[in-house]
Amino acid sequence: MPTLTIQGGVKSTFQNASQRVPTQPIPGSFTGSVALPVGKIDTHKYFLPQLGALWDATDNEQVFVNVQKNIRQFQTSAAAGLSPFALGSQAAFDLFKQDVEPETSWTYEAGLRSHHSLNLGPLTGFDGQISVYHVDFSDRLLGISPNPVVTAVVSGAAILQNVGAVKTDGFDVAGTFRFGSHFSFYDALSYNNSRYEENYISGTSIVATAGKKVPGSPDWLNKFTASANYDIFDAQLVGDYIGKRFATYTNDLSVPSYFTLSGRIAAHVPLSEGEIVKTATVSLNVTNITNKRAASTLSIGAASGTFNQFPVAPRQVFGTISVGF
Repeated sequence: MPTLTIQGGVKSTFQNASQRVPTQPIPGSFTGSVALPVGKIDTHKYFLPQLGALWDATDNEQVFVNVQKNIRQFQTSAAAGLSPFALGSQAAFDLFKQDVEPETSWTYEAGLRSHHSLNLGPLTGFDGQISVYHVDFSDRLLGISPNPVVTAVVSGAAILQNVGAVKTDGFDVAGTFRFGSHFSFYDALSYNNSRYEENYISGTSIVATAGKKVPGSPDWLNKFTASANYDIFDAQLVGDYIGKRFATYTNDLSVPSYFTLSGRIAAHVPLSEGEIVKTATVSLNVTNITNKRAASTLSIGAASGTFNQFPVAPRQVFGTISVGF
């Protein structure tokens, strides 16, 4: 019999962050920094509502919807990140405290979950989910590097400012196909389209970010896992695809998509009863099987012309031995 469940609630969040610097860094040790700021920033949000519904349409299908408001509190690191406590002077900190608001968002999501036992030749079961979502971000915070080279490479106090709204639309599709008790195949596909809604002002210049995609966020992601087991042996093959990513706020630079494979094979060795060690597992693991060269992590801090990237780790082969008591 179909059933409907309504869920609702409210959460509150309180952050009281302060920084004291008894001993300031040596002048010049941080490029663009006069001194680490001292002070306190309190962020209190009393009303962050959430409302959702679950409809068990059949014994095998469930429909869900969800709406919620969230906040992203300011980071509190004095060394890096989008943190007011890493700003390069007391004046910059005081201006930030006066003018900048924390990021907030409204998220709208709907989807369907399904699970079935099947009798279609070798295919014996399926579990899956599909969901679509829309997110409205307000007061999005941007970190702008003060150097020609971004701050991940050359230190320097970033400039932090709100750049208005960002809108995100996307969907996720994931499913597991089961072929008896010895083999399964999982695949997950995601699409994400995040764009700035407004330009922002840097000094006396207008930076044309309206309509541009949020850098570092690929449109497409895909991951699959093929798993097999027989007797004491099991094996996995995992594939990861990361789509093209823009690397500046105005989208003039980008890094291409890439695909990597990793694998694992293991043997679970039962040991004699009465022994302290009950089981032993020996495994061989290989990451980046094809030794793909690509950009893994992007460090983004400029409107145009420059960014920094960290490479995908090269192929690695390692073995492990684990025991159970």
